[in-house]
Amino acid sequence: MRNEHDREFQRESATDDTRVKTALSWLEEARLLSREENRVQVFPSSLRVRAIDDAAARLEKAQITGVRRTQLMDIVRHLMNAAPDEGISTDELTGISGLTGGQLTKALADLETFGIARNDTAVTVLVHHQVPNDSRKRLGQAARLETDLIALMREEAPDADDQIGTPLNLQLA
Repeated sequence: MRNEHDREFQRESATDDTRVKTALSWLEEARLLSREENRVQVFPSSLRVRAIDDAAARLEKAQITGVRRTQLMDIVRHLMNAAPDEGISTDELTGISGLTGGQLTKALADLETFGIARNDTAVTVLVHHQVPNDSRKRLGQAARLETDLIALMREEAPDADDQIGTPLNLQLA
């Protein structure tokens, strides 16, 4: 996370996301942090091809750019090298492919379209029951926040049309 040359933290918006994901991964590996919620995984058993060459041949026939082919092959290689019964986090896949979360979702859909993988992304949902700050309480808090945000948006842009997107600068709000 620190610049190797001067040992100072340098902000670069293009790499901020990757740096944060890397830092979180290191903290998880050191068992100093545990992300138990919002953890999305892809399982290698979802591959429909048996070898890298099979995937490469299918992608060679596809009408996609060389950059896209490389991104998809990076994902396939990572999936093939993983243990079949262990999930790979989407954070890992965004890191190795250079894609954002939304772009990764599209890439997994593309791999399904090309017959290389099944898009069976697994999402783990934890429900907290009969504990302090249980799921019902959390949902209520989230609903109140959403209501407050919508009220603030209406206050900041009272003439906004419901059918047309309107930019809202949250830093000003």
